Amino acid sequence: MVEFAWLSSVFPWHIAAPLVLIFSILGILNYLGKFAFKLEIKRRKLSQKQFLIFPSIFLILFAFAISPTLLRLHNQYNQEVELKKTITQLSLRLREYAQGANIEIEEEELTLPPITKNDLCKEWDYCTDFKDDTGLENKHYSHSKEDPQRLLLESNSYPGPPIYFENETSPFYYFELSVLPLNNDAANIFIESKGMFQLFIGDSDYRSLAFLRWNQEESRWIRDKEESKIFLGRDLNMPDMRPKSQFIISVETRKKNNDAEAIFSISYESVEGIKKNAKFKKDIDLPTPKPEDFLTKIGTGMYILKGAVSQAKFQFMGVRQK
Repeated sequence: MVEFAWLSSVFPWHIAAPLVLIFSILGILNYLGKFAFKLEIKRRKLSQKQFLIFPSIFLILFAFAISPTLLRLHNQYNQEVELKKTITQLSLRLREYAQGANIEIEEEELTLPPITKNDLCKEWDYCTDFKDDTGLENKHYSHSKEDPQRLLLESNSYPGPPIYFENETSPFYYFELSVLPLNNDAANIFIESKGMFQLFIGDSDYRSLAFLRWNQEESRWIRDKEESKIFLGRDLNMPDMRPKSQFIISVETRKKNNDAEAIFSISYESVEGIKKNAKFKKDIDLPTPKPEDFLTKIGTGMYILKGAVSQAKFQFMGVRQK
């Protein structure tokens, strides 16, 4: 095979290998002298039978050996075309998102299959798209008839009680909520981890957040005057939120000694129409000396502002235990 080594230096292995195989088979046939003429035949005239057999065998072997390579090259070409198309579409979408533009994409333009509810919840222990109350504790919110993901809070309680997941979870988890507030004055949205914390997004304006701790002795939520109010501009050096714009809030809790640390991240559209991401941390006291013995329930909700009916389009909520 030494004499064929130059093939591998000129062609890729998936092309060189079939050629080496063809010439090897022809060499064997020539050596046996049964189906091909010997090298000495060059000195005399070929018969018609010899003239036809040799190229026929060569063409059959070549077609048989090269067909897998051609099929592979065809598949690679199709994959590259689809990949370039997808990259181009994603680049256009990211550019428009960075400019704060609204994006509308026709369904037939998408190269990726739409996400179904089962796919959406595949990586989560518990999740919901809020179209129904399966897996949720919802006693105080009503679904709009026009849009099942639009929830209304028609209660005089302040704040409104949260919509919990039915299942309890470890105090160490990753949580995510995607929601579009529909009230004019403020976001009116909060998330809660029972026995741990509440976080209000908006807190009567679009300039701040509010963090509340659970007081076990008094069995109530308390606002620490020094750190409860978190202003986007003053404390996080971020622009204010744009009113009535969709945002995604995520929380990751980690063990810290015998208590917990929570890392909050909120992705939102600023008043300048630019996508921003604000992050901050909070230490959380757990109501038990052994974190492994404590369980929490996680949920979201709205609160009443100036007598208005709080409403928002809740799109996704999920939790993954650590």
